[in-house]
Amino acid sequence: MPVLAWSNRAWNTIEPLLCRDRIRFFCWGLLAVSFVLLVMSFVTSDENHQNRFGSLGADFAGFYYAGKILNGPMPEKLYDSQTQDESYYEIFPTVRGKENLPYVHPPFVAAMFRPLALLPYPMAYAVWLVLSAGLYGAGLAVTWRVLQSMPTADRILAVLLALTFEPFLMECWLGGQLSGLAFLFLALAFFWDQKDKFVLSGLALGLILYKPTLVILLLPMLVLARRWWTLLGICFTGLLLSLISLIAVGKNICLTYIDALQGFTGTTTGTGMVRKDWKFIDLNFFFRNLFGEPTTLGRVLVLTIAAVTLGFLLISWWHMDRGGESRRRLVWAGTVTSTMVVNVYMGIYDLILIVPAVLWTAEVFYRHPNRTASCFPTFKLLVFLVVVLSWITQPLARMTGVQIITLVLLALAAFQLRLAWMMTENTAVPTPDSASLSKTAICQ
Repeated sequence: MPVLAWSNRAWNTIEPLLCRDRIRFFCWGLLAVSFVLLVMSFVTSDENHQNRFGSLGADFAGFYYAGKILNGPMPEKLYDSQTQDESYYEIFPTVRGKENLPYVHPPFVAAMFRPLALLPYPMAYAVWLVLSAGLYGAGLAVTWRVLQSMPTADRILAVLLALTFEPFLMECWLGGQLSGLAFLFLALAFFWDQKDKFVLSGLALGLILYKPTLVILLLPMLVLARRWWTLLGICFTGLLLSLISLIAVGKNICLTYIDALQGFTGTTTGTGMVRKDWKFIDLNFFFRNLFGEPTTLGRVLVLTIAAVTLGFLLISWWHMDRGGESRRRLVWAGTVTSTMVVNVYMGIYDLILIVPAVLWTAEVFYRHPNRTASCFPTFKLLVFLVVVLSWITQPLARMTGVQIITLVLLALAAFQLRLAWMMTENTAVPTPDSASLSKTAICQ
């Protein structure tokens, strides 16, 4: 294939620059600099929680004030926009009238933050930093256990790259986002699916329902793959979360959540709350950024590309269990990657979910080195582009209107699904030859 040959040549040109020691040095240096900046953000923060880097905790403030509203005398105002704005400006008085941060997560998420909301804001943010890092670390530990064919040295390097992935380091951890929860639950869901513990897989996947867009493709995948026990687990978790919400905040607040969702959904069509479009990586916002506003042409292109992608996904889902464990692994990976782009909206902070999908894919190369060796350079090039572009795609989108990482994610999803079709029932089981593949994974 011409495209595969071209991408392989491109990677062979780049690879000599990426020796292990250089990558490790860069990752540890980036972690050290990030930690220093974090400490400085606390030290230089004033009484209004502002510092030279912006607002302390960034998006964490939305979860903090949601918990604070529930702790206050008028919890029924949780989804009232004026109450939300006033609560936000109590934390960051100097941004009044310049920006806002709507809270549109389910009531049970706000209830989770009630204990943190009892603490002073800087202390609550510090506690959340520890919790968020713990969630991400736990997810990586679970994913580690499904990478049995990957040499330990390669897994350690992969973890370092995951820790310095911009969507985690800057958006999720330092930025105070909640994506670490979904990361852990997705890792658990796949781990138990691999162990054929489908009910447990569904229970874990159901916990991601706090943000339904993250499972918008995984749910139909499970239906077409006839994963009835997994779906049963998801239904049980969904009912449990609904019950928790009713007990925690009552029926009226749960109903106002539905109204808040309707207002938030309006932002994807150009109406409703003001948003930073360059922070979103799905197809919908790709064309919205590209054309400067929602357009009919943009909607047509979104629907066309989404329809083609869904066509390949539907076929892959239906035949998911007919090609062995490796094919099932790749279909999961391709579905997660596709979720990043074929969606109503997808913030770049949720791109951390692609980390396990990439690692699941990498495991296939180590399991079947003879069968997949010709595709491995292309895979490494796509991963390299995702890692590098994650640091520059937002400023590029803001300046040029082109969210370039969306295109790379589309290519990666297509690659994963194509690789899945290469896997058959007769695909060889892991062999010692996989060790030889690790020698070419990254130059020594």
